[in-house]
Amino acid sequence: MMELMRVIYGPAEGDHVIATLRNQENPLREESYRLKPISMHELGANRVALVANGILEENQNPDRGTPGSMSVYLLNNRDGKWAVERRFENKASIGSYGQLGDVAWLELGEGKPGIGIDHSYASEGINVRQITLFDLAAPLMNPMSIYMHSIASDNDKACNAALPQCWNIQGKWRFERKEKQAYDDLVIDYTGYVETRPDRAPELAPRERSEVKSTVRYTYRRGEYFLVSGELPSVPGL
Repeated sequence: MMELMRVIYGPAEGDHVIATLRNQENPLREESYRLKPISMHELGANRVALVANGILEENQNPDRGTPGSMSVYLLNNRDGKWAVERRFENKASIGSYGQLGDVAWLELGEGKPGIGIDHSYASEGINVRQITLFDLAAPLMNPMSIYMHSIASDNDKACNAALPQCWNIQGKWRFERKEKQAYDDLVIDYTGYVETRPDRAPELAPRERSEVKSTVRYTYRRGEYFLVSGELPSVPGL
């Protein structure tokens, strides 16, 4: 992967390259990033996709609130030489501690390769996990899942007898193909529990536990995945 990064940016510094990229929120501003390749996938004969994780060069110790910056490159090999076909630099800020998360190479529909970034963050004892989807063939390759709920949420680390609500809900996501749809539906199966103390119950009274088992379905419309069926309990992060 570092060989391909050198094709894109030139000399490397160990396991990363230094590149000047445009700021996501202010395209007129350029910043220096440390870019490290984290995953590669073959798209066919002599063609690959490469995902790189970026962090501002000045940020040597990213904290929990610092996401990674995702860049994606499509390259092809002609006559034994790699060349950049398309590049999508600094397309999304995802994850925490300067890391994007886990990369999953997907088929979003028949003949439609894509990427899923499975990432998480924590805040005030609440842990949340999300999946962000990208279409490798899209002209701009923007996130397709900004309207999707999270795929997991819990407050295990903060839960104690004084809290009125504790929960742990985990989801497993999968794609389901439907006829006459260019993109597959995304289905998430949730299991877990929610414990809630009634409003007028004494402090430290036992919470009432409800088991969670539900399925939600998202369908692709106009560049995004939208919820079309299913409900989730009302807990922070979902």
